[in-house]
Amino acid sequence: MAQEPQPLTVDSTTVAKNPGGVHVQPLRWLLYYPLWPTIWTTSMLLCIYLAARIHWDFWIPAIVILFIHRLYWAHVRDQYLFGNITPGVVVSLDPLLIAVSADLTKGKGHYPAIKIVQKRLRCAELGTRVATVSLYAPGLDLSHWADFDPQPVAYATTDRATHARVLQSITEKEWQQLTDNLAKVPQPYAPGLYPLDGKTVRVLKQSTEPIN
Repeated sequence: MAQEPQPLTVDSTTVAKNPGGVHVQPLRWLLYYPLWPTIWTTSMLLCIYLAARIHWDFWIPAIVILFIHRLYWAHVRDQYLFGNITPGVVVSLDPLLIAVSADLTKGKGHYPAIKIVQKRLRCAELGTRVATVSLYAPGLDLSHWADFDPQPVAYATTDRATHARVLQSITEKEWQQLTDNLAKVPQPYAPGLYPLDGKTVRVLKQSTEPIN
């Protein structure tokens, strides 16, 4: 019997309500986030070359870079396998913005929030539903998560069956909550985290893309 994969870079003591279970196609991910993997691969190859031609000491940075690179891919893998499936919708085309709804609760109460992120998606139209997988960031306030990072399923795989499965796992109630919460976010829409406290919206502007 095949052993179930275990998370390597995320907290294994918390379990997503609706885990992604999406297997990442590396070349698909690189289409959207090529920068750091390209830098690390180039740097590692350079260090290997210098170790072979000049001095073996260059093996040390080569091994360190390889470790960082493997850790990076382990984190991407963990996000899509163990992160929580969250509903998103296209709210702007120029730039292309996606609004994603999540409950930042850790089990007590409700802490609804909208995260608006700038992404690249093909054939997107206003109102297009977008399935995302999110990891949650801890903060000083232990009663709820401080933030969440939604990544589209389309960034991880081209498998249509996987896309359909993830979309179907999002209930109509969750889509309606996204619509209701989005109505409380001020327009014009801008990237950022919008925690909703009753009818109060606290705008926390953020960068359009996470560093990776």
